[in-house]
Amino acid sequence: MNFTKFEKRENPLLERTEISAVFDVENTSFNRREAATLVAKEAKINPDTVYSVKLSHSSGSHSVSGLFYVYKDQDTAKVYLPKFILNRNIPKVEKAPAEESKEAPDEETKE
Repeated sequence: MNFTKFEKRENPLLERTEISAVFDVENTSFNRREAATLVAKEAKINPDTVYSVKLSHSSGSHSVSGLFYVYKDQDTAKVYLPKFILNRNIPKVEKAPAEESKEAPDEETKE
């Protein structure tokens, strides 16, 4: 996965760095957390302080554009970002497979 555009802009009023990037994506399993990790790797910063605000793509194209905010710590991000963006950037915990020990009720045959 490559960047075709990578722009960094400081916003001292809101105490953050705004990064806009355009990715060349060939597979369909591209999610927000992967994008934030790639941006953090490119900018050489901690991935826990990168928050993906917007990811968009157009049909028929293999490019995804994104807007990311980088804060100095998570407490500053909690002050400025709405809760839904904070929740959206939390990594999902994989759910355990459903317990198969539950037995289905026996079906009675009709005579």
